[in-house]
Amino acid sequence: MSVIQDVDNMNPNNDIVSLPDVKKTSRPSPKKMLTRKEAAEYLGVSVTTLDSARNAGKISYVQYVKNGSVFFTETVLQEYVARCTHRAVPQKENMMTYRKRRA
Repeated sequence: MSVIQDVDNMNPNNDIVSLPDVKKTSRPSPKKMLTRKEAAEYLGVSVTTLDSARNAGKISYVQYVKNGSVFFTETVLQEYVARCTHRAVPQKENMMTYRKRRA
C-alpha cells in the first residue's frame, strides 16, 4: 500500500482538507520599522538627539548593513521613553529660590 492510497483511505469522500495557517516569525515587517526622522518625530526630539542616544547605547536600533540605514521599532521607542521618564518630586516650601518672596 502506497502513501497516496493511505491518504485516500483516511479521507474516503475526497473532501478538501485545509492546513492550518503558518505565520512567519523571521524579522519584523518593514511597515513597523521607522526611519531616523520618523523616530525623532515620534519621540519629539531632533535627529541629532536621537543619534546621540543611539551612539550612547541608550536606545536599540536595527541596521541591516554596516554603514547602512538605521531603523527603529515602535516597541523600542516606547521602552526608551519609559526608561527616560522620571517621577515628579514635590517641592518643599522651604526650598531656596533665586527670587525674593513677595510680602
